[in-house]
Amino acid sequence: MRLVHKDHEVRVLEEQWQVSRVGTPTRLEVSSEYTRGPSRTVSREWTSGRGESGGLEATETFRFDGAQLRDPLRNTVPASGWTWRGVVLGKL
Repeated sequence: MRLVHKDHEVRVLEEQWQVSRVGTPTRLEVSSEYTRGPSRTVSREWTSGRGESGGLEATETFRFDGAQLRDPLRNTVPASGWTWRGVVLGKL
């Protein structure tokens, strides 16, 4: 994000890299996946196991939604009289 005070504009560049945990001991590794521009990223992770009744159950152990980070910012900018400008090509 870059604030352009003279234009009352917030310029935003969204980038995403795919990161994986590998090896023992675990280390982070950046894969070859890269995206630039607005996207809807939702990640969820479940663990399966036996429930109290003895049957198999899936329990959500992790959830990430990029909109939970971006949307409050995107809503605050115009409410403050500024412009939210997404940038895909070029400089911020």
